Amino acid sequence: MTETLTDLAETTLREQIFSGRMLPGTRFTEAGLAAHLGLSRTPVREAAMRLQTAGLVTVRPRHGITIASISVEDMAHIYEVLTALEIVAVGRVAARHPHAFGELAQLQRAVGNMRYALSVRDMGTWASADEDFHRALVELSATLSWSRSLIAIPTGCVARAWPRCIIGPCLRPHLTVTRRF
Repeated sequence: MTETLTDLAETTLREQIFSGRMLPGTRFTEAGLAAHLGLSRTPVREAAMRLQTAGLVTVRPRHGITIASISVEDMAHIYEVLTALEIVAVGRVAARHPHAFGELAQLQRAVGNMRYALSVRDMGTWASADEDFHRALVELSATLSWSRSLIAIPTGCVARAWPRCIIGPCLRPHLTVTRRF
């Protein structure tokens, strides 16, 4: 399948939002965003509409495109759903490999790194450890195709891009997952 200019614009904008290069509340004109991406306005407009459907931006005609903010309640809900999926994935990994405690140690190590980063208020390190946690979980559940797509939610990227006050509560689900086994 060939990637269209709209797909390219959407992918690029999504990556810049998740990486924190485009911060919540920042407003862009369609023309400014198109120039930034080196594309014409039409694919940028179409990509912005897709991203609005995903809740990542708001588009207001003649007012521009604004990177959406996410509330503490929204993040808590995201992590609640993600935790349920992670518990199922870890349970299936444990059932497939009942003596794979060494593999599960990757998850515990990532949680330990998140705990440390949180204690020293290093959100960049926390986000990296969070990404390590999810990467390890995806690798461990490699044959569970549904879990790869659902668990690979870029939570570390979201943690970099959204308000720092929500990071502490986000550690709790990871602890829940690793304590279950």
